[in-house]
This record gives sequence, C-alpha cells and structure tokens, in this order.
Amino acid sequence: MGWLWTIILTQLILGFVLASIMTIIWKVTNPGKALFKEEE
Repeated sequence: MGWLWTIILTQLILGFVLASIMTIIWKVTNPGKALFKEEE
C-alpha cells in the first residue's frame, strides 16, 4: 500500500512544479497580464 502513496505524492509534486513553470512562462510571454485575476 506504500507504493500508492508514493505515486500520489509524486503526481502532486509534479503537478505543482508544472503549474509553477506554466505560471512563469505565462508571466514572461504575457507581461502586464495576470494569470489569475486578483484585482478587478
């Protein structure tokens, strides 16, 4: 059962890293635009 948690944690970490990279790329390619609108 331990291998299942290893897979889940790996998927979560990879997903977080991928999201971070995508956000950085978005900010670089779209300066002045926010990926997530915080202000109206």
